[in-house]
Amino acid sequence: MTSIPTKPVLPSIPMQMPMQMPMQMPMQMPMSMQMPMQMNMPMQMPMNMPMSMPMNMPMQMPMNMNMSNNNGMPQMIQPQLTTAQQIKQDGNTVTSSGGKYQFNFEPHLRRQFNLSLNPDRPTCQYWMNSNGQSCPNGIDCPNKHPGKIYNNKIVCKYWLRGLCKMGDDCDFLHEYNLQKMPECAYYTANGVCLQGPECIYLHVDPASKVPECSNYKDIGFCKDGPNCSKRHVRRIMCPLYLTGFCLKGKDCEFGHPKWRGVLGFETIKTDQEIIQARVEKLKELKEKLLNEKEQEENNNDREEVAADVVDDDIDVDENESDEYIVT
Repeated sequence: MTSIPTKPVLPSIPMQMPMQMPMQMPMQMPMSMQMPMQMNMPMQMPMNMPMSMPMNMPMQMPMNMNMSNNNGMPQMIQPQLTTAQQIKQDGNTVTSSGGKYQFNFEPHLRRQFNLSLNPDRPTCQYWMNSNGQSCPNGIDCPNKHPGKIYNNKIVCKYWLRGLCKMGDDCDFLHEYNLQKMPECAYYTANGVCLQGPECIYLHVDPASKVPECSNYKDIGFCKDGPNCSKRHVRRIMCPLYLTGFCLKGKDCEFGHPKWRGVLGFETIKTDQEIIQARVEKLKELKEKLLNEKEQEENNNDREEVAADVVDDDIDVDENESDEYIVT
């Protein structure tokens, strides 16, 4: 009986063998390298590369190989660049979003030199909701913190030149308002302005201006306060005058206050001195009350005496009239 030969059992081999390729493939390939016939490679490779390559490309580009592509070529995935990239260099943060750069030392400059920010920036909502009282970001907040606005303010002359360092803390308006412009210094000094009607500053007639209060100007204080009929011009005290001498004298643009009398020094009093001072005040009050009572009593006595004298005069007149009638 003849035996039928059986076929040897071969191991199962996958149709597609996994190919492990390095993540970084050398860009230069030898010309004599022969490609295998099993790979369906096109005769012409698609060249989708730009003609002018950027100069700051890395020497080795990461390539993501995917063998399941239709043309059998590896698929390259380029990293997407974001518009807001933060580049940290030498401890300074540079934000490349729309060409605007922010540095870590900007808050220090704002605190040290009171540098003003962009006037077109939005208003802080925290500041507005708290009625101008608080903001969680404080002075580092990039938005506006407007202060109380008064109708009698004038436009800041330094802001018109772009030189105001006070920012939101300035006491004058930072807006272009022709009705609240400052006075023209040339017209005030000479009575004539070379620019004429084209001058943006106010031309105020000196005769129509309210005179300045002499007490507020010389002493720095006026007892009438806001009810004074004259102008109270606030001036900064001259530092040279406070130290003892100023070369400009009356022509100085700063204030030279004149204090009347000698300023007393503050002293710490003991308990006995305080009690004694209070006792003396009480004695003065008692004496004052006694004097007032005595004056009232004297006035009452004088009124009574005057009334008695008037009554006696009336009686005398009546007697004289009776005697005249009898005769």
